[in-house]
Amino acid sequence: MNTEKKKRKKRDKDGNYLFGVCGGSCSGKSTFVAALAKVLGEENCSLFSQDNFYYENFDKVRFEYPESIDNDKMRFSLYELKMGLMVELPVFDVATRSLMPFMEDLESKKILILEGSFLLHWEEIRGALDESVFLDFPTEERLQRRIKRDTIERGFPKEQVEKEFNESAEKIHQDLIIPSKNFATHVVNDEESFSKLVNDLGEKFKGIIES
Repeated sequence: MNTEKKKRKKRDKDGNYLFGVCGGSCSGKSTFVAALAKVLGEENCSLFSQDNFYYENFDKVRFEYPESIDNDKMRFSLYELKMGLMVELPVFDVATRSLMPFMEDLESKKILILEGSFLLHWEEIRGALDESVFLDFPTEERLQRRIKRDTIERGFPKEQVEKEFNESAEKIHQDLIIPSKNFATHVVNDEESFSKLVNDLGEKFKGIIES
């Protein structure tokens, strides 16, 4: 067992339980979080995202790059949430790719579920996670999901979606995100294992909530 895993095992005994959902663009992170929250009941878990930690003046052209995220602020917020404190977080508007002019309070609950592409890339963030999943779906499948999402839900032209995916999102995925898969507790790469893990984690987390 490596040093990182030893430290993580020791921390599991203290504070609220922090679960990370990681993967590339349109790998199903939000879907996984929603499915897990449905099993647990949203009243029993706190849901938040890497998107809540964008720098105030980040470069919109590079919004998918890790330097746009304030991971120091994320780490501090994770510490507070694990210790049971409420935190105030910015709200990121994915349609306009900008921070909203208000903050939202996030209540700390026994199960904390954080999703984001770079959670396992940053050593200081993955070290705070008690457990994690990496969603590893094929490039073409993720591209088609992104086209459908961004053209229908966000009104982006298909050409823009494809260009951003190929020139930005997928390059980052190959260079930074895929290598971080090695740090995940679980790796999911098909719908069957996706559903099974949601159910298994649901049972496990219910036990933590009731303890």
